[in-house]
Amino acid sequence: MKIIKSSYVAPIAFVALIAFNSCGGNSDNVTNITENKVDAEKKDADSAGQTKVYSLPAPMQIASAIKKTNPKFIDGITSPIRTDFTSDFNKIINLGIYAVDLGYSNVYEQNQSSLNYFTAAAKIADELRILGAFDPGYVKRYRDNSNNKDSVMLFTLRSFNNIHEYLINNNRTDDAYVLLTGSFIEGAYLSSKIQNQNKDKALVQVIGQQKLFLESILELLAVYKDKKEINDLITELTELNQIYAGITITYSTTTDINTKKIEPLAISEEGLKQIGDKLTAIRNSLVISKK
Repeated sequence: MKIIKSSYVAPIAFVALIAFNSCGGNSDNVTNITENKVDAEKKDADSAGQTKVYSLPAPMQIASAIKKTNPKFIDGITSPIRTDFTSDFNKIINLGIYAVDLGYSNVYEQNQSSLNYFTAAAKIADELRILGAFDPGYVKRYRDNSNNKDSVMLFTLRSFNNIHEYLINNNRTDDAYVLLTGSFIEGAYLSSKIQNQNKDKALVQVIGQQKLFLESILELLAVYKDKKEINDLITELTELNQIYAGITITYSTTTDINTKKIEPLAISEEGLKQIGDKLTAIRNSLVISKK
């Protein structure tokens, strides 16, 4: 099987490096797990026997990127916790959203919030028949270790890695991609929301680089565009992509690994507002949906 590597390495390296620097204790291990588990594979319809590898930021990476630029936790910007979704689509995409909110709570050591998201995620995963993603007693073990930052981060990563792997291995690839999309949307939304409040230039880079991840998401979802809910999601994300296309984003893909710096990226204030408004509309429609 031929592996075709994505050309999106530099932006991912930027996020991963921030994650590497922002965690204490044994967090090198956490980062390594994160970087090893963010690849999504899709059969290339144009080339029989080939697999294209798409790299996307894991939930903990975007949360760590935010903390690197904004050391203060901002209350009230994550998704309200719900377990009353009735459609599998809304359950799986909100599970992806909760993964990022859980990561955000983890890196800021908001123990009760982390436990609440973890418990809700476990319940939704059970309803979606994602067997083995949360081992028996996982929620209790998570609660017992809630004061240990490295432990809860490892619990989070392993749980969502298990979910993704289970879906892929059980021919539920469409669910796996919807899960990734939920995480992408929430990560981009939180970055935009916090940047709008704090006007942090470093987060502008994170927001601009989401364009590359968005293109990957759209390619992955396109395989399942015959499903109405996924097609509706593609329509919304395509509109976001069109906003990105109309904005001049200046950046360099040259990264100095030794100093862990990336060349500056710039987007106009109006461009940031357009991106933020669209992300908010997409995200809120998913979070508040009763379907």
